[in-house]
Amino acid sequence: MRPRRASVNNLSSNPADHRLAFRELGLSIGLHAVDRLGDLIEEQPDLFLKQERLQSAVGSLMQYMPLCEAIEVFWLEPRAQASDTWREHLDINTVMLVTSLAPDRYLSVNHGSWVDSRRL
Repeated sequence: MRPRRASVNNLSSNPADHRLAFRELGLSIGLHAVDRLGDLIEEQPDLFLKQERLQSAVGSLMQYMPLCEAIEVFWLEPRAQASDTWREHLDINTVMLVTSLAPDRYLSVNHGSWVDSRRL
């Protein structure tokens, strides 16, 4: 049996009590980072040694970007935040939700530091 591929429909079929917000929001933050990485590759390709491979990987992951909005919209709902799984991990869930909603505040690259010297 092949594993189920992540999709908005698969995600939304589970109630909040059967989901872990911090895990889903971690996925959302990671996808936002992939999106930012794609932009950085286009803007400053000289920073990356294996640019074509990286662009290919970014392109493959971009198909999952709709999950970001689905995850964020779900966990913004008061009904989802009333669930036991939200309340049991309230601190980390809140931080992860805010980070996912405002990724530019967290996901940034300081072009003058380690990125230039390590050449990803």
